[in-house]
Amino acid sequence: IQCHIRQQQQAFHQQLLSCLSQTRAGPPRPLQLEV
Repeated sequence: IQCHIRQQQQAFHQQLLSCLSQTRAGPPRPLQLEV
């Protein structure tokens, strides 16, 4: 179960990083960190 949680956290972290890089590259838009 811990491994599964770790995988989910990694995927979420990658999503966050891609979102941040997109926001930096593209026009400024409101960031939604709430799920």
